[in-house]
Amino acid sequence: MTNRLHARFLELLRIPGPSGKEERVAEYLINALTPLGFACETDEHGNLFGFREGRGEPVLLCAHMDTVALAVDPEPVIADGAYRAGGGRALGADDRAGIAVALTAIEELVAGEAPPTLEVFFSSAEEAGLVGSRRADLTRIRSRSGFVLDGSSDPGVIVLESPYKMRYDVVFTGRSAHAAINPEDGISAIAMAARAVEGILAIPKEGLVANIGGIHGGEATNVVCDRVTMCAEARCYKKAPLDRYTAQFEECLKRAAADFGGGYTLELDLEFEGTYLPEETPAVRRFRAACEAAGVNYRAGRTMGGTDANNLAKYGVTAMCLGIGAKNPHSPGEYITMEHLEQTLALVLRYLRGEDTD
Repeated sequence: MTNRLHARFLELLRIPGPSGKEERVAEYLINALTPLGFACETDEHGNLFGFREGRGEPVLLCAHMDTVALAVDPEPVIADGAYRAGGGRALGADDRAGIAVALTAIEELVAGEAPPTLEVFFSSAEEAGLVGSRRADLTRIRSRSGFVLDGSSDPGVIVLESPYKMRYDVVFTGRSAHAAINPEDGISAIAMAARAVEGILAIPKEGLVANIGGIHGGEATNVVCDRVTMCAEARCYKKAPLDRYTAQFEECLKRAAADFGGGYTLELDLEFEGTYLPEETPAVRRFRAACEAAGVNYRAGRTMGGTDANNLAKYGVTAMCLGIGAKNPHSPGEYITMEHLEQTLALVLRYLRGEDTD
């Protein structure tokens, strides 16, 4: 079984699938799942759904098919019991490890007696902001609980709390003029943006994290810049502080525009909603029991990152984001140990089989 797991993982690492171009990964999955009795279907956004009838209520296995661009053609090597990438690439264990675990667990279960009812959701463009699961019709998913196999924490750690994330897209509009001949006729959008940023950075954070990710505008030194775009984000475990921050964020834009006589537009996008799973949730209790039976240290975690679990939760799915041990994702230092890969598989199998659990 573990040999099959490692073989799957290496095969998946070698299939290119940057965000928005996951077709070859989806084809690989369909070819693997269909002989195992799954009815598979892709949607117009590139997401893959699959279902196999079996014993009991369905349980979902979810992972994302895309990798960051740096993980295309990673030249994987094994050293000191860990997979790493050569050639200055990222490895792509985020999230090919999750897919490999899901496939191997399914193969093992289907080969046994009375396999459970299984459902899969492999998303597209997760690395681009959970795009695939945001656009998918998640009412199609019949499972009420399951795993999102995507996390850099160690096996045994499940994310019980994750944040709301708001994105801010701003356009400042001024008036162009010759910077040397009649600068007084111009309104600098750059000056407006600078004033706004000064105010935004002074907003009390109230338990949230915020970042201005980009400011773009202007081309020539002799022209008063009349247009600047800015993108920013904020994340918080609670919605109320995020709403207060958003109101203050826009107030900074208003004041800056008024100070200079310019204008602005603001587009808000709540990219994902926060999640919270109490430890007494039946699925969490069952996972904790599986960890104890497997001799793996159970820990409840929280993250400021988002996963497909955030979008699944909106549709009533208790989606436990399970650490798979992929360290330093999105960088040339990314790696995953063979032991963590095997531990993740063992935990998923114990949970799905109900071994030594309630």
